Amino acid sequence: MLAGGRLQDRQGLRSHAEVLADFDGVADIDRFFGVLVRESIGELDTARTLVLAVASVCAAAGIPAGLLVRAVATLANGAIDASAVGDALRGLQAAGLAANDDGRWSISAVARELAREQNPPGPRRQYLRTVVADALTPMLQDAATSLGDRPGLVTHAVRLCGEADRSEDARWLAILLERLAEHYEARGEAASSAVYRDRLLDIRGENTSDLFYAARAAQAAREFDKAAGLAQRALSGAGSDEPQFRRCRLLLAEALDGALRFQEAETYWEHVAASAGDRDAGESTGRAAESVAYARSRIRRGELRRAKQALKLLIEEYARSSGDVEFTTADAVGGQIRGARIEYAHVLALIGDQIEARRVASELVAIYREAGLLRHADMVRAQEILAEAKLVPHIRELRLDDTARARAEQDMKQLWQKNREEDGPRSPSALFAGVGYGHALVSQGRKEKARDMLVGLRADAIAVGGPRDPAYLRATFLLGQAYAQMRCYRKALKMFRYAYANQQEILGPAHPYTLASGFELAVMYKTVGEDTEAAKLIREQDALSAKSMEYSNDLRAQIKVAGSLIALIPSPLWRWMRGPERDC
Repeated sequence: MLAGGRLQDRQGLRSHAEVLADFDGVADIDRFFGVLVRESIGELDTARTLVLAVASVCAAAGIPAGLLVRAVATLANGAIDASAVGDALRGLQAAGLAANDDGRWSISAVARELAREQNPPGPRRQYLRTVVADALTPMLQDAATSLGDRPGLVTHAVRLCGEADRSEDARWLAILLERLAEHYEARGEAASSAVYRDRLLDIRGENTSDLFYAARAAQAAREFDKAAGLAQRALSGAGSDEPQFRRCRLLLAEALDGALRFQEAETYWEHVAASAGDRDAGESTGRAAESVAYARSRIRRGELRRAKQALKLLIEEYARSSGDVEFTTADAVGGQIRGARIEYAHVLALIGDQIEARRVASELVAIYREAGLLRHADMVRAQEILAEAKLVPHIRELRLDDTARARAEQDMKQLWQKNREEDGPRSPSALFAGVGYGHALVSQGRKEKARDMLVGLRADAIAVGGPRDPAYLRATFLLGQAYAQMRCYRKALKMFRYAYANQQEILGPAHPYTLASGFELAVMYKTVGEDTEAAKLIREQDALSAKSMEYSNDLRAQIKVAGSLIALIPSPLWRWMRGPERDC
């Protein structure tokens, strides 16, 4: 198209031979096309030249037509309107320099690169960044911007912020970073939000508001120690602003909990509980947030029945007041109630009502999937809970659905791989998803694959969070199960001892994870011939499980049965039943 467009009638103008002579000696098609583009760009009118100038500071992705119209109009001091920009784009399309995909215009790589050469780093390029940023910012904030355009706008905003000079672009950089953070927060994409909140802190300096939002983003991204440090500084700066003080205090308590620093957190939880009735009737969002967070804190401490009752009452209260439990994703109070339902599904799975846990978690996954929020932090949590509920049987189920278990494994594998790719292999999101995937492998007896995967996961977890990291402890327990399935009994014993000792101290003796480690440790004691230790430990687990678990809980039933068998079966017969130990 470009070469053909340059051929003209022989009457005193260029001939075919003259055009071909321009390209004599060009060795490959890419260079040939580059020469054509360079020749053509030099002949473009002002509107087309400005479109390419805008593209030179944008990402290599489709640019929404609305963004091009705004930016070009500014560059031309209003002399070029939307109609003229449309004509320019169609002209570039006819020349093979642009392509239209439902209102998003992609500029060819060669044309974009040549436009960058014509607008090199310096004042002109800085001015172009400013113009595009000024056009982008209101479009990102405008609720009328179509959902189809918004991801494209974000792509270009990310590119601008990545290329921005902290001093030269200071006027618009902080504003655009904040719009990006808000975009990712609205979508629940915690790791991305945390990146931009951190940059805002670095650029604007510490203030209570930015510290709070950075802490909240870190908390959602499961970077709990970091969140606790930021929340502590935000709380110190809240002063006499009572609503802000309460938000910072609640966030600090949650962050400390996430970091398993329960003793430090408990003081803050006592204040949260004591002031729960002080809120005005209209403060429904804050009240719901405190109720959900407090229930979550009880789950972490193994106070499952108490948490279940509180969450059930909160969900029922919302249903009565709103008349609609299928709230929209934009509803602030509804967002807190969705959080309540996630924790409710979690506590149901821990207590032993896997059937109801699956139902609640499935409904939540469907809500987020329908809204297109596949990377939302709450969506990820609901997926993890659903997978775990599918992998553990309810006491009334004679056997688990093999298809459902295989699906749970596939879902967790995909989530793990996605989180590793997008957030990093040692990101908290990847580590927790990896724990879920390891659980799926162990639950189906895929012991060698589980061992290989969990060994690597433990190495990543301890490098990031240390030997008491929650992902490390859970991975250690699962690795013990894989070793037990492989009949590597001494290695399994070592894993269960470590997990149990630390979970006792951190989570408490009645927490389901602690009970699971204690149960497996008792069984392994019996397997290696330490009968006295096995009998003593399984009796302790039996008494503790009665405090936190329903009768329908599969683990509680296993503890009951194991207690009887450990007492009745002689050690030699037990070891014969388990099979001889392998040299691992």
